[in-house]
Amino acid sequence: MRNSIFSASVLLTIAACSSNDKKPAPSNDDTSSASESVQGMSQLLSAMQSGDAEAVADDALSLTLLSVAPASMTRTIALPTKWPTPRGESFTGSATCSSDSCTFVDYGDTGAGYSYTLNGTISYDGTVLAVDLTFDETYGGDEVTWALNGQITVTPSLIDGELKEHLTANDGSSSADMEIDVTYDHVDLDGSECPIDGSVTLDVSVTSTGQDAGSYSGTITADFGPSCGQVTVTASN
Repeated sequence: MRNSIFSASVLLTIAACSSNDKKPAPSNDDTSSASESVQGMSQLLSAMQSGDAEAVADDALSLTLLSVAPASMTRTIALPTKWPTPRGESFTGSATCSSDSCTFVDYGDTGAGYSYTLNGTISYDGTVLAVDLTFDETYGGDEVTWALNGQITVTPSLIDGELKEHLTANDGSSSADMEIDVTYDHVDLDGSECPIDGSVTLDVSVTSTGQDAGSYSGTITADFGPSCGQVTVTASN
């Protein structure tokens, strides 16, 4: 049995956490994962250069950068962070990778009661990482669509740009709509690709319908430096 990215209760979790009278308060209780989210860029580029489509899919999904947000916010946000199993012969569609791009066409799996596919392209021209991906999943009565788009300057010394994410989820009686903007504001890297200046900001807004209809919005900002490993996280809603 494959491990679904979204359990059957995820949609209800989104709705409950986004209810007007149940808003979680973001807090600055996480700093270490902010650096990891920036350094994950090099992992993605390495996977592209190796032509490993499954690794590229994993690392592309990790660009949600939810690790920047503390636990109190991630309870509201439920997005894929790793390509689901199984892998290999059960996959459908195609994934074509070169040293500077990967294109996915209905790349995924379909079985009894579930399906998931990845479509779109991710490319890197040596300076700019361009992302245009859409992930669709059905599991039981749940339907989820997640889109990731943006352009980011990525060099050995700098990460700068913006990613926009949009997720919709529906289980037949409730629905959720989520918008996330991830902004890399001139993140300077040292020789080990550790961030020493600049910031990453994650803005999220959620609207849900159904039994726990409501809305939620919040912002997390991670400021880096002046030394490797130094991160200050602030949050507000």
